[in-house]
Amino acid sequence: MKKADVSLVSALVQLEGDASYGIYKSWLQDSFIARLTDNIDLTGEAATRGQGYAEALRDILRVMKDPRIVREKLEKSIR
Repeated sequence: MKKADVSLVSALVQLEGDASYGIYKSWLQDSFIARLTDNIDLTGEAATRGQGYAEALRDILRVMKDPRIVREKLEKSIR
């Protein structure tokens, strides 16, 4: 997955005030929990694949949790 950059995080900051953003964020969180729960019963390659899906959702949620803080960190790292 491509790493978040300043332009992406700035877009999330703008979207954050929209009620639909909260709905989407909740859906991602529920999807993450479902993936973790479903992965418990998997083994072998299916478990590895499921873990990869969960990691991707986790990474997205980390950026979405507070995009303002992420944007500040990215801007500081550029300077």
